[in-house]
Amino acid sequence: DFAVAYDNRGNAYRDLGEYPRAIQDYDKATQLDPDFAYAYHNRGLSYADLGKMTEHDADNAKACSLDSKYC
Repeated sequence: DFAVAYDNRGNAYRDLGEYPRAIQDYDKATQLDPDFAYAYHNRGLSYADLGKMTEHDADNAKACSLDSKYC
């Protein structure tokens, strides 16, 4: 039940190019902590890596609404 751990593992999967697995971990991180801007940002990057720009844009907007450093 530790959102940061899921985010970190998502980052490891993303680094390995395993974007769907990364997104699953970012999903869990945002479920555990709906205000975790960094997880939304990271999930958005994974969506961009998959060419899913609508999802990318939505996650970027959410991250920005939570923390202006992601704007």
